[in-house]
Amino acid sequence: MHKLSADVNRDEEVSRLQAEFLRVQDLYLRALADLDNFRKNVQQDHAKIAHLGKREILLKILEVVDNFDRALQQTSDCRTPWRRGFR
Repeated sequence: MHKLSADVNRDEEVSRLQAEFLRVQDLYLRALADLDNFRKNVQQDHAKIAHLGKREILLKILEVVDNFDRALQQTSDCRTPWRRGFR
């Protein structure tokens, strides 16, 4: 009968270890999914930041170009060499 008790204890231990394994595996898979989501979010954030940075630069360049256009319009009758250089 002692052997039967040992078998029951062993089976209980195996069941406990299997349950613990499944719990740890679930935690691992959830952590892996969280990491993947975090990586995707960081990539999206970098893309947004890059887009906004490019947009800001282009808006500043556009402002300069507009200012040159306005300056050239104001001096349309002027034939000086500096005006010809801006054409």
